[in-house]
Amino acid sequence: MSGTAEPATADDGLVAAALTLPLAIAHVAFSTWLSLVLFGWAGGIETEGRWTRYGGIESAYTSLAWLPGGLLVATGGPLAGIGTLLTFAGSGVAGYTLASAASRLVFGPRPRVGRWGWRAWGPVALWLVWLPVPVKGTVTYWHTVAY
Repeated sequence: MSGTAEPATADDGLVAAALTLPLAIAHVAFSTWLSLVLFGWAGGIETEGRWTRYGGIESAYTSLAWLPGGLLVATGGPLAGIGTLLTFAGSGVAGYTLASAASRLVFGPRPRVGRWGWRAWGPVALWLVWLPVPVKGTVTYWHTVAY
């Protein structure tokens, strides 16, 4: 059949597995930094002389990968713990999708992007799409305003 998918090679899977954790950690670092920058642009960080004030805004931006976890953290209560885990799981998914796409490009006989091209747009969306959410749903809120 002409439309069948080509099988993945062993090198393809091993490289994706080896790159997932470092890329997930990179996603956490990148997203935390960008969250702080966007929090400041939204008006959540004001500097007056040597004083800095955090907060005073209703919404800020969070990464698409962190959206489910961030919304659960914002609800508080027992769901906040699950939301924290989902936030880190979102970074794991972002790391895996980028690792999988990169390994397919390098080791695949022909780059496969999957049905509807999800292997191409998935990593881009999880790393670069940022959405406005209630401020308590952002990572920056929890390490600046809340404490």
